[in-house]
Amino acid sequence: DPRSTTCESSATAGTVTVRQLLRHQTGFPNPDDSPKNAVGVPALYSPATPAPDMLAYCGSKVTGPSGGAWSYNNCDYTVAAAVLEQVTGKPWATHIAELNKTLHTSFSDSGERIAGYEGLVSDHGLFDFARYKGAGDLSGRIMDMLAFDRALLAGTLLSAASRAQLWESQAEQGFIALGQWSFPVALSACKREVRIIERRGATGYIGVRNLLVPELDLVVIAFNNRAEVDFGEPWSGQGLTHDLLSAVICKS
Repeated sequence: DPRSTTCESSATAGTVTVRQLLRHQTGFPNPDDSPKNAVGVPALYSPATPAPDMLAYCGSKVTGPSGGAWSYNNCDYTVAAAVLEQVTGKPWATHIAELNKTLHTSFSDSGERIAGYEGLVSDHGLFDFARYKGAGDLSGRIMDMLAFDRALLAGTLLSAASRAQLWESQAEQGFIALGQWSFPVALSACKREVRIIERRGATGYIGVRNLLVPELDLVVIAFNNRAEVDFGEPWSGQGLTHDLLSAVICKS
């Protein structure tokens, strides 16, 4: 319950749950919808505009009731990070440091980042990633992500019961899990169905697919630095992600 954060002025603050935050079902306003500057970057993310009080924005006029349909929104994870800080009494950076100590990784909320491109336009300097706190401000190496995935699959990050809740989903709700998707994929190349845990994202012009196949103890990580690249939907039976999974699983 995020009522104890500075987002408590939201009309849905008394009803939003942590589960709804992690499933993007809050009805909070979306920073992506803030006015855009001359190059099309939403003002709330642009270093060319004054740094906003993002929690105040997230607590402004809601777009729908809590618990409704899934709608991706960076406010959800900005508020989730604030809830974590409030409940634990530790700043976001401390949680990152503790994760690094556990996994021997080098995640940072202020690290260097590879530039992405939309056509010939680089996203370097277009976005202030610190403004994505909890929703997209984390940087690290691909091997750091792999270390996180391996620890999750091995059960060293969460108990089996907690991990089951993390990955629980239902077809009637669009296979939404907590911070990810959990769904069956039929791979036509080898006539095999497997359950995929998919974490996806795009920050600036960088895109990522982080795919776990629990039954095979398998991790597939794919990044691109071109906004126009279409990863496709693995459940559709075609497209880049489906073909990548087929190439890995059907030959293993």
